[in-house]
Amino acid sequence: MYSIPFFEFNEHSQQTNTDSIKLEEWLPKEIFNKLKEENLDYLAINKDLIANYFIGMRWIFSTENEQKKKGILWVKPKKENVPYERILWKCLNHPIVCKHLEECYQIFPDEEPIPLPENASDFITPLLITDFLVKVHKISQKGLKQEFVNVKGILNNKVKGKILVNQTIRHHSKRNIITQTHCSYQIHTKDCKVNQIIKATLLQAQKYIFLFMGTFPEIKSLLYSNLIAFEDISVKSINPSDFNDLSNSSFFQEYKPIINLAKLILKGLGFSVNSDISVKNKTVPPFYINMPELFERYCEVLLRNTYKNEVKAGYQEYGYSETRAGRRKLRPDFLMPSKNLIIDCKYKYWIENNEKNTDLGQLALYARHEPTLKLLNSKEELPSLCILYPKSESDSFITFENHEKIEYVNELLDFYKYSVTLRVNS
Repeated sequence: MYSIPFFEFNEHSQQTNTDSIKLEEWLPKEIFNKLKEENLDYLAINKDLIANYFIGMRWIFSTENEQKKKGILWVKPKKENVPYERILWKCLNHPIVCKHLEECYQIFPDEEPIPLPENASDFITPLLITDFLVKVHKISQKGLKQEFVNVKGILNNKVKGKILVNQTIRHHSKRNIITQTHCSYQIHTKDCKVNQIIKATLLQAQKYIFLFMGTFPEIKSLLYSNLIAFEDISVKSINPSDFNDLSNSSFFQEYKPIINLAKLILKGLGFSVNSDISVKNKTVPPFYINMPELFERYCEVLLRNTYKNEVKAGYQEYGYSETRAGRRKLRPDFLMPSKNLIIDCKYKYWIENNEKNTDLGQLALYARHEPTLKLLNSKEELPSLCILYPKSESDSFITFENHEKIEYVNELLDFYKYSVTLRVNS
């Protein structure tokens, strides 16, 4: 039987399991022309076969002797035990940041699930469950969707919907009760298929949370809240075909992303509410996590928690402007006019060791960028520049009280760095 090879990488490094089979030997040369940092089909691995800052798993395909073959790219985090689900949790629960998470991670539900190696950490399922529970909580607060559902029943002294003639005649002949009629009719109820799918997913998520996410009390609290909201919904095992029959009205557009997440979770954990989720043959959907984007949104949460509306974010078009050469746009990640401060987030660990890097040159451009200076209202005084960077142990909020000056740049501009923890507790 053909063994599917795994090509393992760490963030910003070359392949780590070269003792088995090397990617450069497995891929045909013409595919190397497709390897570049923008190509997420190959998780942003470049022509030098170095991974970037996208972690995840994706199928890759090749042909040898006219035979198609497939392998799996696997880019692991540079730092272990990064609580992605807690970082996403903070972002999802912020009223502003939650609207700008589209680029943080991507799932490919139509692709074949990937078998998870025994030595692999499953860091996508906690992310999916966290996203799912937050979205379910929002619709439960609004009110669960109700639909017309076909039911059959025996009615006394009345008729409703369609009379089931054959069943009624048999019933009369056996029991001699002519006042009872078998009918098929519709009722308007929240105990409908879409809510039954969500209920089944909640129950599967409950098993996973207690087995693998027990140290995350906030997620347990949200789970219980959702289960209470769905306590009147029937518990049924789901079939994959059930997803084909769903319809979404414009009023309940919130259901669409929830159902997409439910399908992914049930694919990985099992469609039956009685399935054992601890079995070894676990699969995950092909996915990637955009770590620089997720880190930037997490930093935004910490900034807004401290400075509220003083923070201006780059995605709001603040500071966008083409350079004189017209080849690219300058976009500071954040501006704080009250502090005359330009902030850039860098998901890079070199900053901690004061290694020189061209990223500081990019930051310096912002201080000479006229549209940015107008937004800061600092025509006379040059702004200060600060880089936010990740660190395992640091503050869980941002105040800039303990920021550290970067001494080796130049004397005209004030460069600072401020570490942000990736060990999120709550």
